[in-house]
Amino acid sequence: MRLIVVQPTSLCNLDCSYCYVPNRQDKTMMSFDVLEEMIKNIFSSSFLDGHNVEFLWHAGEPLLAGIKFYEKAISLIEKYNVKNIEVHQSVQTNAIPITDQWCDFFAKHNFNVGISVDGPKFLHDKNRRNWSNKGSFDQVMRGFCKLRSHDIGTGALCVLTREHLDYPEELFKFFIENGFESVGFNIEEIDNANLTSSLNLDKNIISSETLIRFRTFFSKLYDIWLPYSGKFDIREFQDFFNVSNLKISDSSYVREPDETKNLGIVTIHKNGDISPFSPEFAGAESEKYNNFIIGNVFEDKFDDLMFKNEYQVIYRDIEKKKESCQKECQYFSICGGDYASNSYFESGDISQTHSTACKLLRQELSDILLEKLIKTKYESDGKYSMAI
Repeated sequence: MRLIVVQPTSLCNLDCSYCYVPNRQDKTMMSFDVLEEMIKNIFSSSFLDGHNVEFLWHAGEPLLAGIKFYEKAISLIEKYNVKNIEVHQSVQTNAIPITDQWCDFFAKHNFNVGISVDGPKFLHDKNRRNWSNKGSFDQVMRGFCKLRSHDIGTGALCVLTREHLDYPEELFKFFIENGFESVGFNIEEIDNANLTSSLNLDKNIISSETLIRFRTFFSKLYDIWLPYSGKFDIREFQDFFNVSNLKISDSSYVREPDETKNLGIVTIHKNGDISPFSPEFAGAESEKYNNFIIGNVFEDKFDDLMFKNEYQVIYRDIEKKKESCQKECQYFSICGGDYASNSYFESGDISQTHSTACKLLRQELSDILLEKLIKTKYESDGKYSMAI
């Protein structure tokens, strides 16, 4: 599956405290000309040969581009997809703009809809606030309820801050009782426009207190979640179980995350610029990496991107990071050198092997889950005796 992250605008109706996207008050939208050139370029190349493709509409608030923009995108995909490549459509939204009309559109075109929500009101409103510094919880849930009324299932994306670590029960109860189908947990990271994190306040060093609270949070969350394991997905648990089963089947298996694959993730800016590897790189300033821009849809063919010098400079440091991780880190096979963007924004060096996300979401979480699974009996086929 090829993942194309499209940023139709950096504009957002919220001013979340930890957002990595720069220029969130810039009202510039991707033009229809850029949209068409992007879609034509993608489908006329060999980039998708042998692959399905997912368009993930993302950025500030992608729905601010309007329904007509997405209707145009659908018609252009139908026009240029002459090879009948399987196309998946996803959008990550704060849900505030969602109306009945949006719901009809999502249902008609089989969009996967992810909602950015940080749990119950007292947690969500701490950081997901509008430009008047007012909490957004009620508006977000109003949009989510619209989706529910149209029988559109959705997953949640929740950013964990230091305060969240005290409330595993409250978080889980919120997502279950409101009918979310799944949740993925990002941690508050130093990334692009976001320069601080409540999880590593002391010069990017994670305190022992934070580590203990993180372990306690996910240990309790796992115990609460386990009876619901066949009904409700937690992305971080599912990822670990999937990798564990692959390791059982093949001891030499090493995870290869999209973020480190050759053009595994491609991000298209609103002006048609192209960035590789991680959406968090889009809009960042870097003299060494040409601001993480490797081309533009009007000037460069997707077939040629990986051969450009601008791409190779970034790719060589991604490979250097992976090689160092493999030599130094016992968790490499379940990680694959992930979180390159976090390494860069915390240290200024893509090839740096350590980051807050790596330490918490790969190393610490893997230890927690491995301890849990050691207590679980194996089924006769060698898989863990749980619904995974």
